[in-house]
Amino acid sequence: MEAQAITEEAMLCCTTYKFLEPGEVSIHDDRWLTYPWGVNGGLPGERSTKTLVRKNGETELLQSKCDRIAVEEGDKLYHVTWGGGGCGDPFTREPERVQFDVDAGLVTREGAKENYGVVLRKDLSINKASTVKLRAEKTKARGKVKLFDKGFSSIKELKARCKDETGLEAPADPKFQKWMTAS
Repeated sequence: MEAQAITEEAMLCCTTYKFLEPGEVSIHDDRWLTYPWGVNGGLPGERSTKTLVRKNGETELLQSKCDRIAVEEGDKLYHVTWGGGGCGDPFTREPERVQFDVDAGLVTREGAKENYGVVLRKDLSINKASTVKLRAEKTKARGKVKLFDKGFSSIKELKARCKDETGLEAPADPKFQKWMTAS
C-alpha cells in the first residue's frame, strides 16, 4: 500500500509507539472513512490515521482494523485518533477564547483566521476591525449553518474521495446472503 509521508504536525498530535523487539500488532479503531459530525454549525472533525514507519524508512498506511501486522525492532507506529466535530458556529465564538487557544498552542494563527475568522496580530492581540470584516465575509460565503455537518453528502461521494483523502482504497459495499435480505 502506497503511503503518504506523515507530517510533522501530525507527529505532534499523535501517540507514537516504538517497537523494542520483533512481534505483531493489531489495531481496532474507527473513523478513518467518515468524519466525526459537527453540530449546530460546527465543522466535522478529523479522521484517524495509522502510519507505520519501518526502521529502514519505508512507510505504510494501515487500515482502521487490521490484525497481526509484523513489526521489527525500531519500527514506529504513529496513531492519530479522530477528533470530535465542532459544536456551534465557529464564527460566533468569542475572539478572546480563540486567542487563548492560539496562545496555548491548540490552534495556529492561520487556523484562527481560517476556521474562526479571528485575525490576530504578530503579538497575538486581536485585530477587532479585521475580525468583524472577515467574519462577515465568511458567514456570507458559507450561507446557512447546518444542524449536522457530516463532511460529505453521500457515502458514494465520500467513497469516491477516499483514496485521494486517506491514501486507502474505499471499502467494498457489503454483500448480503439471501437469507439476510428483507423480503
